[in-house]
Amino acid sequence: MAYTVEDDLRNIAKNHGWTYEEAADEQFSEMVGPSVPDRFRRLVLEVALRLPASWEYSPAMWRVEADWEQNPPNCYAFVDWNDERGLRYHEYVIKIRPSAMGRFSDAACRWILAQRFAYIALKLLPPL
Repeated sequence: MAYTVEDDLRNIAKNHGWTYEEAADEQFSEMVGPSVPDRFRRLVLEVALRLPASWEYSPAMWRVEADWEQNPPNCYAFVDWNDERGLRYHEYVIKIRPSAMGRFSDAACRWILAQRFAYIALKLLPPL
C-alpha cells in the first residue's frame, strides 16, 4: 500500500505531540479557503489525505476556493493558476462551484475533486 499524506500527518502528529486532527488542520488550513462550505472542506480533506505523501512536497502549491459566480452548464469545478503573488512557482487553485456540486453525492464530489488533483499532477510531470 502506498504511503499517503494521511500516513505522513499521523507521523507529524506523533512527533509533535499533536492529535491527528491538529496536524491535518495545521497542514491544510491555508490550502482550503474560508469561502469553501463545510461539506466541501471535508470532502477536499478526504481526497487530499489519500494523495501520495510526496504530493505536498511538490514544487507547486495548491489551494481550494469556492466560486459562487453563475456557471455554465456542467461546470462543477476547474483548475486555475495564480502568478499574481510573485511566487517562483505556479500556485494552482481548484475552484469549486458549490451551487452546481451541491446536488451530487459525497462520492461523486470526491471523484470530481480527485480529477482536479489529477489535472494538477499531470501539469507537474516533467516534459517528455
